[in-house]
Amino acid sequence: QTDLQSIISSLHQNRQLRLALSLLKNSSSSISPDELERYKLRINQMQAYESFCNQEYKQAMDKYIESKCDPLKVVALYPNLLPENGKTVQKTTSNPPPQLSGVQLIDAYRALVPFLTYHRQEIDLNI
Repeated sequence: QTDLQSIISSLHQNRQLRLALSLLKNSSSSISPDELERYKLRINQMQAYESFCNQEYKQAMDKYIESKCDPLKVVALYPNLLPENGKTVQKTTSNPPPQLSGVQLIDAYRALVPFLTYHRQEIDLNI
């Protein structure tokens, strides 16, 4: 592992996501393009989760799209949309997803609709 990879891993683990992403964007070719892309997607997913927990639902959905996150993982953040045995656990953080109810839940659903529409369109294009 190169020094740059060690620094990025440390920033990633310490949740200094913006700094890690900035360093990745400005890095030289010491990291393979595939590994660079994996880091970027993972960091974007973590940023999306933070946005979701901070009730910034539209921003979170935009980041989830950018990070090519599995829609099932996003839907699992919402109460009662998946059976309990079908829920996936957010393993990127020790923070559990927020308990959504009332206005927060409505706002979160409003952000989910365009996210799911985007993925539906992606499926339709690939058929």
